[in-house]
Amino acid sequence: MKQSPVCELIRLRGEWEAWELPEEREAQPPRLLGAAADRVSSAKDRIFAVPARLVMAAPIWVDSTDPEVVKTSIALELEVRGWLPRKKSTDAVCSRQIEAAGKTLVIAAIFPAEAPAPFTKEGFARYEASPFLAEPVEDGVALWREGDDVVAVFSRGRQVVYWATRDWPSEPQQVRHWLEMLVLHLTASKVLENRPRKVVVDEALENMTGLIPAASQDTSTFPPVLTNAGFAWKPESARETERKADSTRKTRQVVLALAAVYLVFALAAGLHLGWLAVKSRLLQNQITQLEAATSEFQPVVREWRLIGPGAEIDYFPLEILHHIVRTMPPNGICLTIYDTAEGRVTIEGEAVSASLASQFFAAVTKDEDLQRMNWQMPTPALLPNSAARFQLTGILP
Repeated sequence: MKQSPVCELIRLRGEWEAWELPEEREAQPPRLLGAAADRVSSAKDRIFAVPARLVMAAPIWVDSTDPEVVKTSIALELEVRGWLPRKKSTDAVCSRQIEAAGKTLVIAAIFPAEAPAPFTKEGFARYEASPFLAEPVEDGVALWREGDDVVAVFSRGRQVVYWATRDWPSEPQQVRHWLEMLVLHLTASKVLENRPRKVVVDEALENMTGLIPAASQDTSTFPPVLTNAGFAWKPESARETERKADSTRKTRQVVLALAAVYLVFALAAGLHLGWLAVKSRLLQNQITQLEAATSEFQPVVREWRLIGPGAEIDYFPLEILHHIVRTMPPNGICLTIYDTAEGRVTIEGEAVSASLASQFFAAVTKDEDLQRMNWQMPTPALLPNSAARFQLTGILP
């Protein structure tokens, strides 16, 4: 008989436990293998249960059932509340949704940046939030122990909507007060429609009775189930390991591809080199002929580079000077230098004041015939007689 494939779950209770989870749940229930520290796993599909203390529950109501509206609203709400991690990733916040009366209750599970020690360096195929790895208590509360914490998981119907942890209490009364506070908060925010009808307590929790008034109470061992699991989160250490493995695989593929290309090239190179030598001689002869034919045009090219920018009528030096003089005020400005070279017009002069020089520069830049040029003027230099020496530079388009 063929053995059913199995996966292995590492979760925290009083200590870190290793569980065997057969794929055929009906034929074979989950089986406790013992302490995780004593296990050397051979299972390919290993699952790590992230403790509830490390995964924050964030139930949020959205006044819409449209998937895009819900997605945008949740991202904005988490950003406003400061719950998004500084180093954002696409799976740092995973969620479940419940539609009710035209609204959507989104149960966001905000994961940490890293898995807890001593499991940061171990390889796991999946990482799940521990509140979703136990059978939900319908319209009730499940309580179990994780290390030195008590975990309370609340369900709306058969869907987990909230979870919380607290330090191990010295008296059961502390747990009762804590649960009552959580119930009041969840019912007031409509995360729970009604007060819990049932409380299921882990058998490892002793003397925990009458935790929620008017709610029946039972005990369980909470064997792990994967029905409500399926998050996509992975810690940064696992992602770094995957990136290194992927980089190594790609590097190996590239090296093999390059080796294959090199062998093909080496085989073809001998035949191709002869043809390249003949083709090179032919091209060299053509280059020699073209150089001889084009050498007589070089003086014309050099001259054209000098006069070309002014070949257009609108940019004749005299035409530009005419437009500049037209913008000058009746008196108060004297031009001393006018020069055009290499697509640049340079004008120097003196004005009776710096403000008059600035007015002249503004008139030049606003002139309809001169606007196409890029004009610049450094701050005018003041002279001892309160006059100002200025320089305008215009670049032809």
